[in-house]
Amino acid sequence: MRHPSYRLFVLFALLTACDADFYSATFRLENLAKIEQQMVESARRYIQQGGQVPWTLQRLCESMSHPGYSDPVRMVHSPVGAYLLLKRFHHTWAHIMEELPNPLDVLGQDDLAHVFPTPADLEGSALALLRLQGVYNLDLPSIAEGGVVVNCEKSQTSTDNSLEQCEPANLSRLTGQPPPLPLEVSDVFYIGSVAYKRREFYYAAIWYNLTLNLMTQRSPSEGDPGLLQVLEALGDSYSELEKYQQASAFYKRALDQGDNDHSQRLESKAEDVRNKADKHGPTLVRPRSIYNNYEELCRAGVLQRERATVETTTLTCTLVRPSALFYISPLKMEVLREKEPRVALYYDVITDGEAGVMRQLGFSKFERSTVLPSPGETVVSDTRVSETGWVPDTEDLVVAKLSRMVAHITGLNTTFPTGDNFQVLNYGLGGQYEPHYDHLKEEVSRTLMAANRILTFLFYLSEVEAGGATVFTEANIAVPVVKNSAVLFENTNKALVRSRASVHAGCPVLIGSKWVANKWIHEIGNELQRPCGLTQEE
Repeated sequence: MRHPSYRLFVLFALLTACDADFYSATFRLENLAKIEQQMVESARRYIQQGGQVPWTLQRLCESMSHPGYSDPVRMVHSPVGAYLLLKRFHHTWAHIMEELPNPLDVLGQDDLAHVFPTPADLEGSALALLRLQGVYNLDLPSIAEGGVVVNCEKSQTSTDNSLEQCEPANLSRLTGQPPPLPLEVSDVFYIGSVAYKRREFYYAAIWYNLTLNLMTQRSPSEGDPGLLQVLEALGDSYSELEKYQQASAFYKRALDQGDNDHSQRLESKAEDVRNKADKHGPTLVRPRSIYNNYEELCRAGVLQRERATVETTTLTCTLVRPSALFYISPLKMEVLREKEPRVALYYDVITDGEAGVMRQLGFSKFERSTVLPSPGETVVSDTRVSETGWVPDTEDLVVAKLSRMVAHITGLNTTFPTGDNFQVLNYGLGGQYEPHYDHLKEEVSRTLMAANRILTFLFYLSEVEAGGATVFTEANIAVPVVKNSAVLFENTNKALVRSRASVHAGCPVLIGSKWVANKWIHEIGNELQRPCGLTQEE
């Protein structure tokens, strides 16, 4: 049997293969959780053999006996579990490492600084919880207790009648183990502060309100914010929401705490809002989202555990033989949209082994996914939370086989540069890609000197317990994540005009780890395979 320190070394190598955030790819969180489990096991052995450790480590080992931590990988598939993992490394483990005179003897590792999550990781995990709360209408008190409950409230602008009658869905059971320990009061306040920093004042207010409620329900603990601090934060949030009378009431309560060090500042804030008239009612109302239909489709798919579509056309499933390659073993195809752009889902087009090869080849090249805000510019954005690795068809026989299969299914050339290399992605904590087109803008295409993408072939390389669907916001279609299946959709018509209805998005991953592989097929090199029609529209 290999020594535990060897396994830790392998996990460290995986985590430090490239410079990236932990929250931007779930596999990084999984490996970090495995490292923690092995360090805890090493510490427990050391304690059982009579070794002395700091009280902080003793308490941590006891808390990790909670059933919610029995499977570290499943634990980080919960957004609350992932947040708590990053928090433990950033706060608790960092403190323990400072207290231990010889970490190697106790934990099996003496230098963890290079794999410790940063403040950006902790903030990114808080933003993920806020994003998931917004898209899936998560029940806030349940989040604080470590659970994941999707409420069924329909927004005022929704057109999806399928949400008229449904019950809240408790998804914590999907992780296969009890929820992790609850959030502490300090966590709830911190998440509210992250929302305030990002000018999400509605979310800041409701998280601060929950902080205030929990302070009255729970016994005080180390690290809790002060009552004055919470009341002032509530006043600031309500003031930004132009609910001045409520803001004034919170400032008054803060002043009543009798803290002279802060009275001048609080008096100034209270005076500023005292005579202002509320521009909105007293009730906190979530602001309208510019992506309302996107969020409704994502939510409906989770609530109903089935494809969310408001189209009245009947979906059809059939066995197809697009080429002689599939004569003996035809493909299982479900047509999700017949009209432009055509969307189809193919089942069992890739094996578990092939999916594993694609994941392995992809993560060795991972970098944070980027977006194209303007010609020639790529930037990291919260609108796309994942990591990407580009895998050429020539890198492995499995990759070449899958590229040929895509060619046989579509009837198009798929080899580079007519087709892009495979883009392998692992989505992160609350990982998403907001509504976008795969077809590039003409000026971007010219800048990159690239032919445009006429078709997308998307492999699902993993199962996802909840969330992560691919949704078409104009076509009102949600395609669930079905492991080893693939989604095919057109980005343009035959005249190479971008289809407006091809705008799509990757819903945030609520529970689980989402791996995909894209193959984009270009116009140049496929002129004869996909010729224009006889009318201007074709």
